[in-house]
Amino acid sequence: MYQHWKKAKPKMYDVYAMSEEGNYILVKTQKDEQMVSGWAHLGGWDMKTTKIKVDLKEGCLTPYRKTFIYYGIRHFRVDGLSYDIIDDVSEGKPVTANLDSIDPTNLVDGDDLTSW
Repeated sequence: MYQHWKKAKPKMYDVYAMSEEGNYILVKTQKDEQMVSGWAHLGGWDMKTTKIKVDLKEGCLTPYRKTFIYYGIRHFRVDGLSYDIIDDVSEGKPVTANLDSIDPTNLVDGDDLTSW
């Protein structure tokens, strides 16, 4: 959901969500918008999402502080459920853990200078 400044509301936009596979998928457009107490609600989607991208296609020219703006988005809020992503972060490097490590699977990162 988002709030906009007076009439500086996007006329046309698309919302894309990145899947776990790294592909952006169109999930919402301005046609899905419902205004509730000054907030534009877009509703949700079921896909696990790692990133969100908003393509602002067409704005509305609006006076703002001695100038003009096309988009006046004040707040952009995303609500959802968090989840753990299980991924191989070793980037193909051999991984070993110290003898006193409790759980070696949690001791991997991409920094060669890291020591445990």
